[in-house]
Amino acid sequence: MKKIVYASLAAVCFMLCSLCSTVSAQDTLTTKLVKKEFGIYSAGLSASWYMPGMSYWNKTYFPAYNWQNDFNGGMNYGAFLELNLVKNLRARLTGSYWNKTVKSGNIMMGMVTSNNTLRNSLTNISVDVLYNLSFLSFATLRPYVGIGGGFVFVNTKYTQSPTGFPMGEVTVHGQDYTGNVTAGIEVPVVAGFTAAVEFKYFVGNYLQEVSDLSDIITNEKVSLAGPQIGINLFWVFPQRYERMVIPAGN
Repeated sequence: MKKIVYASLAAVCFMLCSLCSTVSAQDTLTTKLVKKEFGIYSAGLSASWYMPGMSYWNKTYFPAYNWQNDFNGGMNYGAFLELNLVKNLRARLTGSYWNKTVKSGNIMMGMVTSNNTLRNSLTNISVDVLYNLSFLSFATLRPYVGIGGGFVFVNTKYTQSPTGFPMGEVTVHGQDYTGNVTAGIEVPVVAGFTAAVEFKYFVGNYLQEVSDLSDIITNEKVSLAGPQIGINLFWVFPQRYERMVIPAGN
């Protein structure tokens, strides 16, 4: 009987010691919500003015056939999704579209008058890495810089009037890679929405297949280098947090 009583007392003492140890451990630990750095940052739309060089058309093709106009700047529209990588660093995936039509005006070839048009559209898929210059932030203004690259799809539509007039022909598509540098400033607009004024400078070109009056086909390099300036409007996703166990007092 005494052995049973002693065993019971020993068991109670052991449970009390375990409980005290657990309470003591809990007193030295706490939990804290910590912001997750990696994840979707924002999604938005952009509208900008872009002026690609279009050097071959402007400096060679149009002067050779006496066109009265050439390519200049035009509106570029896009949509993008941004992913936060680490603190102050994020990646942006963008799809954008630019197009411009040039009219030749009346071109005299002997006794025949021709009036032609050339429409060029650029569809660009790009990836940029952007860095927030937090040390330069002022009030609600948040500057950033970045660098990126992309792949551009070119679609060219050439129309002659009258049809078949011998003024040379061009193919209907091309493609190549581009690169860019970026600088911008963000400012919150309303809850959840942010606007940014952004400047980009593109580099790169594409090869255009052209047939002259003698049906000789050549590949001409067309420059896409030029400035782009515009406005982005985007929704910033709510910050995500995770619960972490940390030592008390930290």
